[in-house]
Amino acid sequence: MRKHHYFHPLRGNPTADEVRSFLSTYNEGFEQFCKANALQADKPILALLAGSRRQEIKDNLSAMMQVAARFPQYQAVLSWCAFPLRMSITGSFVGRKRDW
Repeated sequence: MRKHHYFHPLRGNPTADEVRSFLSTYNEGFEQFCKANALQADKPILALLAGSRRQEIKDNLSAMMQVAARFPQYQAVLSWCAFPLRMSITGSFVGRKRDW
């Protein structure tokens, strides 16, 4: 920021603040969450967070899915990102439940 003569003080962690705010009103239990999202309540969840940018997803997702396949005791769940990018990468995933 100094290079462009901008002053931007860093204050707190916006992600942590959002999570804290969300959790203050969230009242769904794990079993309810699993049922609403077609997941198995008796199997732990492995979240795949490949990134939010097209290049991050391109570079990371395939390897993440290969690693997830090595842990059949977990159910892998892919986190989606912003809608325009989601539309460009979902061809083989939309509407399909996969066992990796």
